[in-house]
Amino acid sequence: MKIIKRPDGSRNFYNDRNTDEFLNYDGRISIEIRGSSSQGLPKKPYGLTTLEADNVTNNNVSLLGMPKENDWILNSLAFDPSLMRDYLSYNLSRQMGNYAPRTVFVK
Repeated sequence: MKIIKRPDGSRNFYNDRNTDEFLNYDGRISIEIRGSSSQGLPKKPYGLTTLEADNVTNNNVSLLGMPKENDWILNSLAFDPSLMRDYLSYNLSRQMGNYAPRTVFVK
């Protein structure tokens, strides 16, 4: 999997996939569809694990500026037409001093 992220936040392009400056991640993963009721929807949530080259050992990496980890969620926000409810709730909870997952909004 490759994650492309331009440092200035501008739009990514297909040709960026081989530009080292724009690659936030270029490595192996295992991936699965998450949820039960959301699996039947057109836009599915995914869980992925970043892996070492042996396809077995977990690889803790920082993605999109978040702390190093090997378990990641790509949330489809299938039940949130505003596409902001989870993001706002998690950030508000953190600001109040509670635990909440870190999030990055990705287009």
